[in-house]
Amino acid sequence: MSSKRGPQMLHRMYHWDPAGALEATRRLERVQANVILPGHGPALHMPVSEALKTLRG
Repeated sequence: MSSKRGPQMLHRMYHWDPAGALEATRRLERVQANVILPGHGPALHMPVSEALKTLRG
């Protein structure tokens, strides 16, 4: 379990193609939302565009 807070990808062991998983997030770029409800962890109160910038470094 990571101690990092905020947007993050699951550990690489959960993806057979980690680069492809990150690339798939591009589908979310046009979503206009300010609350993200992930499958695990607390709700994120930030624009999707900002969360994606964090994921991509």
